[in-house]
Amino acid sequence: MDAYYCAECTRLEKDRDGCPKAINLGHTRMDAMFNQKMQNTFQRG
Repeated sequence: MDAYYCAECTRLEKDRDGCPKAINLGHTRMDAMFNQKMQNTFQRG
């Protein structure tokens, strides 16, 4: 499993806990993909 950390968390040695910016980025991408998929289904109809 890959882990992503921002430079700030690495500098402050918080990378062991997990970076909230990286976690939120993943959720934002999933939400954007879901919203785009939903919009495409309504445009076709």
